[in-house]
Amino acid sequence: MKELLTFETRKILRSKALYICITISFAFLLLSAAAIFIGMEIQKAIALEEGIDITSVEEMFASNSALDIMLSTFSSSSLSSIFGIFAVIFLCDDYSQKTIKNVYSHGFTRDQVFFSKIIVVAIAAFAAYLLMIILGFFTGLTFFGKVGESSNVMIFVDQFIILLCNVSLAAFLCFTFKKISVSVVLLLFAPGIIGLLFSLADIIINSDTFHVANYWFGNFELLIYKNTSAENILTVLIGGAAYVALFTFLGLLINRKNEL
Repeated sequence: MKELLTFETRKILRSKALYICITISFAFLLLSAAAIFIGMEIQKAIALEEGIDITSVEEMFASNSALDIMLSTFSSSSLSSIFGIFAVIFLCDDYSQKTIKNVYSHGFTRDQVFFSKIIVVAIAAFAAYLLMIILGFFTGLTFFGKVGESSNVMIFVDQFIILLCNVSLAAFLCFTFKKISVSVVLLLFAPGIIGLLFSLADIIINSDTFHVANYWFGNFELLIYKNTSAENILTVLIGGAAYVALFTFLGLLINRKNEL
């Protein structure tokens, strides 16, 4: 297992797709922060031209700070979707390159191969997420010049759990279909389609207190941004962990039955 982990780690570090993924995510982050900053400057210019006190404009954008951009990094950088695509590319690589038999020929079991890939991708996801929120902080500091007020640290934990949901779903799809194209399409569109079905169920149930859609991982990000209450944060934390366990377990079962 140690040899496999070393092999997969070297492979992921040499993967150009990983660095392309991070670069694209950072580009989206920069564009998002720049758009907010430019919008603020335009509003100030309009206010000055019309002889309006710019204090009201500054108050409107007062929440924008390093910590604010850091908190919004996950959505503004599209990290979950972009890293999910990378996970598909990496996990399907041995199947697309027809090298999976070579891996098993060294005497490794199916479970060892499966978990070595999952562990390495999960660690890479954590590293990418950590890097992006750090970049988000300094991007916000560069544009807005202030640190801002601290936020609930559990929101960052929830964001990472959502990222792991996408990674585990990518693993499940890869070991099921063994094709990059099919897995990417399903990864990008299936969560949204299932989310719509959950929303339709809510319309049928018509309850003011219980919403099925809140318990689908595809809606978790909206849930914590809509209301960062302790209940919502706990729902995402527990629900996300459950989805990660479910997708991982299903992927493991399918991998045990896969024909090489």
